[in-house]
Amino acid sequence: MNTGLIILAAEEGGSLLENLGLDNPLELLFYAVNLIILVGGLYLLLFKPVKKLITKRKETLAAVYNENEKLNKEALELKHKYEEAIATTCREAAESAFGVTKAAEGRADEIIAAAKQKADDIIEAAEAEAVAERKRLSNDFKHQIMDLAIEVAGTILEREVSSEDNDKIIEEALGRWKN
Repeated sequence: MNTGLIILAAEEGGSLLENLGLDNPLELLFYAVNLIILVGGLYLLLFKPVKKLITKRKETLAAVYNENEKLNKEALELKHKYEEAIATTCREAAESAFGVTKAAEGRADEIIAAAKQKADDIIEAAEAEAVAERKRLSNDFKHQIMDLAIEVAGTILEREVSSEDNDKIIEEALGRWKN
């Protein structure tokens, strides 16, 4: 269809620029420069900050992950220490079994159970803390993205939108996204 317009314009004797409504060739240059400025401005105002935010979030999540790994290693080390302590206690109890009464054996079992429970509690606490931190970071990331989306949408729509409306729309969108 566009080829037909060019051929028709050539047959009528007018130049292509005149048929496009550009009387002055500098207008085309002016429009091209404006387009380049607009694209560059959008790149600087939208793309770079969002990319920077995402990079910062990735670094934060990596740091949290590393911290969780460190806590898990520490918990495992403590578990091994407690297991070694339990093994040592068991050997000592076996070596001195002939001189120890039933009450002493019961007390040793209580100590072992307490040590195991304490090791299990430490591991569970570390895992629960890691899960809570991940949830908190996920919620923080979600809220920052919602705030950024609200700013961008507000700028584009050039009208004021309430936070409740945005939260409802975003929750619906995230719900559809998760499904």
